[in-house]
Amino acid sequence: MFVMSVMSSIIFLVSLLSLIFTGAEAAVVSAVPTLSYKFTFAALNTSLPNANDTGVPLVLGQDGAIDGASLEVTSTYASFPYNDYPSILLTGGSLKAYRSSGVSITNATAVQSGGELQWITSSYYSATPGTSYSAVTTQSGKYAVLAVFGNTDLWSLCPSHAFRGQNNVVYNVSTVASPYASYDPSDCYKVTLNIVPL
Repeated sequence: MFVMSVMSSIIFLVSLLSLIFTGAEAAVVSAVPTLSYKFTFAALNTSLPNANDTGVPLVLGQDGAIDGASLEVTSTYASFPYNDYPSILLTGGSLKAYRSSGVSITNATAVQSGGELQWITSSYYSATPGTSYSAVTTQSGKYAVLAVFGNTDLWSLCPSHAFRGQNNVVYNVSTVASPYASYDPSDCYKVTLNIVPL
């Protein structure tokens, strides 16, 4: 009798949880740290209607330089209309960007809350890439989406207020921006980052 009562309580709890957890949490099919194919990113607005089901194309936009390296940030193609790195590969939780020639000396860095999805390119030294990225497939999605630390729903597009600012991808935008941030959180909007196979 006690076992039946416990079993019915468990079944009720599972049913209740399935009602509470809807959306991406309930629909996740798999999360993998490596993909066998190259791809590009597209940002799909999750709060307003989209012109298509792919999203706006993303590229590696200019983000400055230091001695021996150039810095990039993930930007919309509309705000930085150059595509020097037309393909990306996810391997072992790291993102590598490739030039048209097939050469890759560009890695995504470890992303932090309130920070942009940044990259570093250098032929002189090897930068430690971020290793917390994964591709998540869902039952309802046409494309796999990019996750970091397992989160797919904490990405935003934020217009930079810097000179010649780009519209950049930011992870976990806070309500109060750092005084060093080039964006205002109130100007940002939520997106998912679609992984579009080439």
